[in-house]
Amino acid sequence: LKRANWQSYWLFGVSSKWEKELLNDILRDTDPAFLMWAIDKIVHWQNTASILGLIQIHGTADRILPFRYVAASVAISGGGHLMTLNKAGELTKIIEEILSELL
Repeated sequence: LKRANWQSYWLFGVSSKWEKELLNDILRDTDPAFLMWAIDKIVHWQNTASILGLIQIHGTADRILPFRYVAASVAISGGGHLMTLNKAGELTKIIEEILSELL
């Protein structure tokens, strides 16, 4: 899990050379104890509470936290787990629209 390969590229939804290099850097720099903690929390998470007013933005192509298992307020078409990087423009526009409605 500390080195990127075709499986991690698929799982994180990266395809360009830049995304692959970035994912490799992220995985290499991730603390092993944190990585194991995060995997454990994802696998064993049992949420029972709803958060009032929560706006969840989620990618429809996220393979780590699949879209079908979340109650997203806003869907980013084709957004994967790293959509904050490769769909930053679209995400920024959505956040700006949400904030303008709230303010």
